[in-house]
Amino acid sequence: MTQPAPSAQHNGPDKGTLAGPSDAPPPKSGGGMPALGLRLDVRILSLLGVLAALIVVGGITEPDAFLDTGNLQLILTQASVIGVVTVGMTFVIISGGIDLSVGAMVALASVWATTLATQEYGFAGIAFTAVIVGLAAGLVNGVLIAYGGMVPFIATLAMLASARGLALQITDGKTQIVTVDSVLDLGLPDSYILGIPPLVIMFAVVTVVGWLILNRTTFGRRTVAVGGNAEAARLAGIDVRRQRLYLYLLSGLCCGIAAFMLIVLAGSGQNTNGNL
Repeated sequence: MTQPAPSAQHNGPDKGTLAGPSDAPPPKSGGGMPALGLRLDVRILSLLGVLAALIVVGGITEPDAFLDTGNLQLILTQASVIGVVTVGMTFVIISGGIDLSVGAMVALASVWATTLATQEYGFAGIAFTAVIVGLAAGLVNGVLIAYGGMVPFIATLAMLASARGLALQITDGKTQIVTVDSVLDLGLPDSYILGIPPLVIMFAVVTVVGWLILNRTTFGRRTVAVGGNAEAARLAGIDVRRQRLYLYLLSGLCCGIAAFMLIVLAGSGQNTNGNL
């Protein structure tokens, strides 16, 4: 008798058998992270390109005035105040929130720190008051949003109106002149370090610290996780409410630092500080 022809072999493993390592599909080359890094590089290069274009246009239209060392120092000094506020706002936005009250918090901290009673305590009193007022305002925002369940847009809008009104009440619409020489001296050219204004150095320090916190600490990773998916972050063991409270505290802290820098820059405190 003739034997039956053998059945055709299957390309894959039979049912009921486990696939070995050789049966696994080859790993895909590349990944999401290189693409993300490429997109970030493109964004950074685009921003640097716009900045370079502005410098070129300014240098062509007003070569003597724009490229003057004093003018560049002034531009960097004025931008430093906004830059410090931006560092705190960056954390809030990454977490999926928003803070509309940063300008009003800067105004409130600046006028509270320049009252006659505060100026009696000198440099330390002004700096300490500005930071504490900023932290207090950030704490109110954080409690309302994290534990009060308020929408960030509504809570910070209420803080904007409240802080602006309180600043107006403190100043009665008048400019409060700073008389503490040690504060005013920080804005003079004699205090520059290697030609760099102290306020620019403060901004650089805040920026570096903020970058390290965001990219090299657990706090930064939790911030990104909350912004990506708050519910998933909660299930992973992150206290989302406490994290949001800390983020608005950080925003208030940056506003307090910016308020002190603005006091040094302007030599006064006004309820209109922080307006667009």
